Amino acid sequence: MIQNVRDKPKRNRIENIDVLRGVAIVLMVMGHVGFGYVFDKYIHVFHMPIWFFISGYFFKNIRISFKQFIVKKLRTLIFPYVVWGVIQYLFWLILVSHSDYDAFSAWKNLFWINTNELMPIAGALWFLTALFFSEIMFQALFRVFKNFPERILFISVMGISIFGNVFISIFHSRLPWSIDVSFVATGFYYLGYLFSKYKNTTLLNWLFHLNPWICASLFFVNGMLDLLNGYVNLRIGMYGWIPLFWLNALTAIILYWNISNYICGISDKNVVMQYLKNELVLIGKYSIVYLCLNQLMILLTRRLFESIDIPNINILVLFVSLGLLFVFRKLMKFQIIRRLFGARK
Repeated sequence: MIQNVRDKPKRNRIENIDVLRGVAIVLMVMGHVGFGYVFDKYIHVFHMPIWFFISGYFFKNIRISFKQFIVKKLRTLIFPYVVWGVIQYLFWLILVSHSDYDAFSAWKNLFWINTNELMPIAGALWFLTALFFSEIMFQALFRVFKNFPERILFISVMGISIFGNVFISIFHSRLPWSIDVSFVATGFYYLGYLFSKYKNTTLLNWLFHLNPWICASLFFVNGMLDLLNGYVNLRIGMYGWIPLFWLNALTAIILYWNISNYICGISDKNVVMQYLKNELVLIGKYSIVYLCLNQLMILLTRRLFESIDIPNINILVLFVSLGLLFVFRKLMKFQIIRRLFGARK
């Protein structure tokens, strides 16, 4: 889940999940920089589903009213969406826009269909609205069915998710603020909740603590499944063959959860891995900064180097962009900046 930021880190943060967030963020930034079709196709299998899975992992049956829950999510998800969406719209007007039609279309898509290519700079912001509606839907279903057998909640949530998978092919349209995507995302959210609930069972404990050889085999299987399926992109509603979409996403989530465990496990034995782990933890902790600003930093970096002929410029753009995001992350010590990202303090 995109975490709120505070003056002091929470004592109960789970390090390997922050590492997992960090890995997912770096893959997202690499995807936005652009490292070719094969890389793009591979990461879209799982790098957004994994965020909804993590969010569901941290689901709690909190004792506040449904109205209070919605207000909380408006502050932590929709407020930063609007703030950083508008800020980047202004940058877009200066750096990208070429006509009044472009300006109007970008503004309309920011506040309506935010899952197409007309979003002003920060296309990744769609995740915040999708997570908002996913959390609202799951919270509502959980409250309705909490006293029913677990299978009722399972059937309800997965029914909504499959409906999301086929929504575009049936209705040939999109819903505002990525609501149609949130149908599918709610399934990953629920699976994350189930993993958290039953993580100490023998099967799940084994799956999320695989030995390196099985993990390497899973990486190969995941790659083969990716080749078998068509192009997948949660944002634009492309899922390929739906059963394979779910199987591939879940195997990748298991794989990268294990990779994060390994990074944490070997970090104490190697100085380089210790630094890598610590940096991934901080990227994961401040993931909302990277989500909201990475595409703006990439755009500014490309403008900086656009007149220079540099081979393999995407690698340079990646590291400079991550450097700029690192600097901006340091500004999170200021309360006014934290508030712009939805933090209460």
